[in-house]
Amino acid sequence: MKAMILAAGRGERLKPLTNRTPKPLIKANGKPLIIWHLEHLVRANITEVIINCAWLSPILKSYLKTGEQWGVHIQYSEENTLLGTGGGIKKALPLLGSHEPFLLISSDISTDYPFSKLISKTLSSNQLGHVVLISNPVHHLEGDYGLDGMWIMPKKEGAPSFTFGSIALMTPHLFETIPDSVFPITQPFHQAIQKKQLSGEHFTGYHCNVDTLERLVQTEQDRKIGLINDNAS
Repeated sequence: MKAMILAAGRGERLKPLTNRTPKPLIKANGKPLIIWHLEHLVRANITEVIINCAWLSPILKSYLKTGEQWGVHIQYSEENTLLGTGGGIKKALPLLGSHEPFLLISSDISTDYPFSKLISKTLSSNQLGHVVLISNPVHHLEGDYGLDGMWIMPKKEGAPSFTFGSIALMTPHLFETIPDSVFPITQPFHQAIQKKQLSGEHFTGYHCNVDTLERLVQTEQDRKIGLINDNAS
């Protein structure tokens, strides 16, 4: 199985750190965010990695090269202009393949979710993907979706809601009806949800969206005191 790491964003809320450093190379507890992910993927026996890049991409590519140092083989999907989370994946499909499911993860999260759990998951013929949801963080209490058994549902007032954890197993078919353009991942999600083709789960382990300076400090502290299981596979 291949993995795609979303790494094209500018990291506006991490300025001034991201003025000269690509967001994936911002360090948490002495190690770039994206390296934590590469090491995690290797432990889960995923070594084929596609990374989309745009902002300061020459610096990112010069640092990671082919990924050999971390035991992976990296291919890059370059974006001349930002295509959004969905558009970036759609552009990278020639590298990901046209049929087999792939693992998706955002470079700016810190988590010990066991990737091997997604690798071992078999999608049924009508499933276009399986997404990892987390409890709503304090900065996003309204949540994104609901859960009805195994199926992702639109959130409803009075019912529990959850936040997309930027981790998913998805098939290329999720994007086949959407033309090449700038669009968020929520667009194909919405279409699949309406047809009950998107399943999900609620992950209660460690997860932090490292998209602000405050949350970068938080995940550094959490790593130092051992709240994150860095041996998770």
